[in-house]
Amino acid sequence: LYGRNAVGGAINLITKQPTNSLEASARLVAGNLGAFRVEARLSGPLVPGRVLASAAMLRGVRDGFVRDVDHPDHPLGGEDVTAFRSKLHLVVSRRSQLLVSGGVTHQDPTPLTYAKVIDVKPGFNVDNPEDLHEVRASTLAEGRILQYGGSARFTATLPTSIALTSTTAFRKLDYQVVNGADITELDLTSVHLREAQ
Repeated sequence: LYGRNAVGGAINLITKQPTNSLEASARLVAGNLGAFRVEARLSGPLVPGRVLASAAMLRGVRDGFVRDVDHPDHPLGGEDVTAFRSKLHLVVSRRSQLLVSGGVTHQDPTPLTYAKVIDVKPGFNVDNPEDLHEVRASTLAEGRILQYGGSARFTATLPTSIALTSTTAFRKLDYQVVNGADITELDLTSVHLREAQ
């Protein structure tokens, strides 16, 4: 029951398994704001019918779409991601098999966490740019996300047609973001959030 006890539900993503025939694909995307993205995947047998492998990679960048007037060389809301994933499928015997997989994702975006100030509470004076795509922030925004992990799934079918499955997995997340939460030139609220799992 995917989504049980999860507010708004959950999405279960199942990645492609290694194939016993050679497969390759690539995708290239370019756009405004310096957007560039390349994706590639390769899958096939190392030992036909016995050892199958696949690998996929992603590299994507895009400039931010909101200009921080106080830090003009660091536009907010950009993308900078590099990711790699691989799988190895071993057919141990007619009744047992092992699937080992692992992956790493590194993101280094300039975060756009809070919305632009539209109106100011009485008693505060801020230099609020008129352009909706411009802000002033007292804190230089920075962001970094590193996550990686691996898993091994061993499956064996007993003569009685009962399937036994053993799954072992590990995942690590290191997340950090720094920004000015008030999105003004006033040094009111600066956030330095660090999360490690």
